[in-house]
Amino acid sequence: MSRRTRSRQLPPGWYPRRAQEVVEAIREFELQLPQFSVAQSSRSVVVPHAGWAFSGPLAYAALSCLSPELECVAVIGGHLRPGDSLVAAPEDGFETPLGPLEAAADLRQAVAERLEVGADREADNSVEVQLPLVKHLMPRARVLYLRAPPDEQALRLAEVLSELGQQIAGGLAVVGSTDLTHYGPGFGFTSHGPAARAVEWVKQNNDRLAIDPLLALDARGALEAALRNRAACSMGAGASAAHFARLSGVETGRLVGYYTSYDVMPGDSIVGYAGIAFEDAA
Repeated sequence: MSRRTRSRQLPPGWYPRRAQEVVEAIREFELQLPQFSVAQSSRSVVVPHAGWAFSGPLAYAALSCLSPELECVAVIGGHLRPGDSLVAAPEDGFETPLGPLEAAADLRQAVAERLEVGADREADNSVEVQLPLVKHLMPRARVLYLRAPPDEQALRLAEVLSELGQQIAGGLAVVGSTDLTHYGPGFGFTSHGPAARAVEWVKQNNDRLAIDPLLALDARGALEAALRNRAACSMGAGASAAHFARLSGVETGRLVGYYTSYDVMPGDSIVGYAGIAFEDAA
């Protein structure tokens, strides 16, 4: 049977197309690491998923908290509604500018034997923008490409991954790809006026409604805040990462860094970005 490779789906505006351009971008991310709280001692992280020009440095910093020797990484994205099915990419590998990543097909099958999982054939940035960074930072890792809805299925997924991860000799990491508040006319969310006036409210109030329960490993609280207060996008992914950490014996999360799209490029909209690392209990 011939191998199937998932080709790149996103245009270059999300992340560079050529290998040299990716390497140059990562060099810039490396230079920015000192502004973040990075410690290579985690098995679970939350990362943002905008284009690299916006959230790339923070996603890189959070992913840098994982061991480069990991055998397997479950990258969980979102952009699903409550009640939607879990979905997983069915391919045997993934194309990145830095070379292919192998899919964790055995782990995907084991998850599908325990949960209802559909085939993910849609283009989606929440997982894809992380793949070149995973390839660079964890070159040996096989990848489980999943997307989780913001409901109890995300927590059940974490439980299954925790169970299965104990059987992976080289270790399993969970990456939850979650953005925070999406504020502005393009998102139909303008309750606190124009972006220039609302940005501090987003930072000090609404985004904290999602960040604080994640730091406390309160996955259900994070899901509730995301749905009730529009405090996050794709919180199923972040909740999975937090719940996986709790099941691993972790008690608190660490804020690797935080900023908004408005800090990068002021405009009429705001998207919040947080990197969170859950320290390895071992």
